[in-house]
Amino acid sequence: MTASKPSQGVGALEDLPGVIRSQLTQDPQLPRTNPTVSSWQIPPNPDVGAIKSSQLPRNVDYAVIGSGVAACGVVRGLLSNSSSGSKSVTVFEARGLCSGATGRNGGQLTRLPPTRHTFILENFGAEQANKVLRLTVKGLEEMHQLAAAQGKDFQEYCRIRRLEKFFAYYDEESWKETVEAVKLLEQEVPEERGVYQLVTKEETSSKYKLNGAFGGLRLPAGVCSPYNLVTGTFKSLLDRYPDRLTIETECPVTAVSYLESEDSAYPYLVDTPRGSVRAATVIHCTNGFTGHLVPGLRGKMYPRRGTMSVQSPGKKFPNMSMKQSWSLYFTPHHDIKTQEIETGRYYCFQHHETGELWIGGDKDSIDGFITSDDSAVDRCAEKNIRQMLPRLFSKEWVGDDAAVQRVWSGIMCYTGDQLPLIGRLPSSATGRQGQGEWIAGGWNTYGMTNGLLCGDALSKLILGENITEWFPECYMVTDERLKGKSFAEDAVVKDYFERIGAKEIAKSML
Repeated sequence: MTASKPSQGVGALEDLPGVIRSQLTQDPQLPRTNPTVSSWQIPPNPDVGAIKSSQLPRNVDYAVIGSGVAACGVVRGLLSNSSSGSKSVTVFEARGLCSGATGRNGGQLTRLPPTRHTFILENFGAEQANKVLRLTVKGLEEMHQLAAAQGKDFQEYCRIRRLEKFFAYYDEESWKETVEAVKLLEQEVPEERGVYQLVTKEETSSKYKLNGAFGGLRLPAGVCSPYNLVTGTFKSLLDRYPDRLTIETECPVTAVSYLESEDSAYPYLVDTPRGSVRAATVIHCTNGFTGHLVPGLRGKMYPRRGTMSVQSPGKKFPNMSMKQSWSLYFTPHHDIKTQEIETGRYYCFQHHETGELWIGGDKDSIDGFITSDDSAVDRCAEKNIRQMLPRLFSKEWVGDDAAVQRVWSGIMCYTGDQLPLIGRLPSSATGRQGQGEWIAGGWNTYGMTNGLLCGDALSKLILGENITEWFPECYMVTDERLKGKSFAEDAVVKDYFERIGAKEIAKSML
């Protein structure tokens, strides 16, 4: 693990919006060749972790860029749908298979927090909010079914299991908002009544051993090894479709061009260091790195570095691995003096075999947060994550023998309106002619909740199916949406400051 240089400061406070604007709109570049090491990827999948063909295909029907959970959903959907016939799929991955955010995250399979439903309802309407909630509930169940369909041994390999999630709230305002959000959610989505169970401040402390929370929520959830689930599924797809699927790791796509006059059946030229491939359709599943190949999305979606760790809680911590996982919410905060930001969300579960806690969350320097560099961990973030266990859990559970085993980083993605981008990319985004480029990305930290089913939905769109009955229109990427007020540069910068708790700066931009 490599720590980044200390924050160098960003100058006067009035200069900060300009600095952030520059960060938001810069080219994220290709994934770094020397990323921090994620414990999920130890050891790499021996069958497909570094798989590549001896020679790239000359032509491919579907070129999928990226190999995380969304790409897995797209590829599975395309190959298993009879509408695709015998068409071919090639997955291009810049590094090892599933080496991006999916192979670096917290392994959480959890419903949306109720306040997320409220946010979508207030900004996009009740119909869209309810569709999103139902989609994510269905998507999480699909993750469990994906593992179950491949057998009991595969489920054990993925370490996938159902347990209870506990949301804890560490400021009174957020707790009160959550109580009201639960009421609204149950009113709007009746089948969810009783799913989110309120827990008092006293019980949160005495039973759940969490320090200083104002209250909590209990709800059904799950955890898994996302790396094993995705790489194992790709292995199954290769076994099932050996003549239609190829996977090319260590093969970054450096450019995409539209050259219909040279080959109308395969109008896209996909360039890599190993050579070029002609493609009929190009599908972008690169999340925080999307802007490198889709320049029109720079500033509309942008990379956001997160921090994960594995920590030993010590001998006093009970075995909760089959019972509980946690999400812990604080008020987002921006320290004007130190230029440090805390997004206010931490997540944690216990490894069944080792008893270690896998915990992630962020407090970063202002100039280390918006970046696509996962070869380093922000110094502020590393210091913070090393102090989290005694901050969160009671001394009855966490003792002086607690120790940090590994810390790493991963690149997530924010969008201007805080929703994913799913669908056909307009030319205004790609800067290229043609109607054959598509996207599934921009998860705003909810990739495990959305990715698989949104990837499957995208495959259906590509094959011409109508999904409007169950898929939220607010997720669909359109030229009109991208040109809307939420994606204007000033609006994206203002939204960023609001997300990190820098309300005084956000207000100054009105």
